Amino acid sequence: MSGRILATAALLALCPTPLLAQNAAALSGTWRCVMNSVPATVETTVYLAPDFSAVADGIVILNGTSGYFPYTRASGRWSIGPGDNGQAMVRIQIAPPNQAMFSLFVIPRDMNNMYNYFAHQDARVETACQRIR
Repeated sequence: MSGRILATAALLALCPTPLLAQNAAALSGTWRCVMNSVPATVETTVYLAPDFSAVADGIVILNGTSGYFPYTRASGRWSIGPGDNGQAMVRIQIAPPNQAMFSLFVIPRDMNNMYNYFAHQDARVETACQRIR
């Protein structure tokens, strides 16, 4: 019993948004995500399963070149943890079979939209996801 209480307390600490703390699986479903950065753009449709596994289809476009890498049925995983300013941060990690593994980091705005903008010196990364199912 005390293990369950500790696990619940840990989840509450990681997920300050009450809805996420009550049911992290509420974010499961199919999401359309676009990540823009200087070196690449990632467009993906990803299914986030209640068991924190993920499956994605999409494309990685190398900005400023003619290079692009489509992928289908890429496996992955996702998690919820603490982000900046105590906000819950969702990490979606995708491992396409034909390229390097990558991660998307987004903050849930509501149960249908997630967004994040990161800037450090000349590096900028903007990611937006919208639930489609």
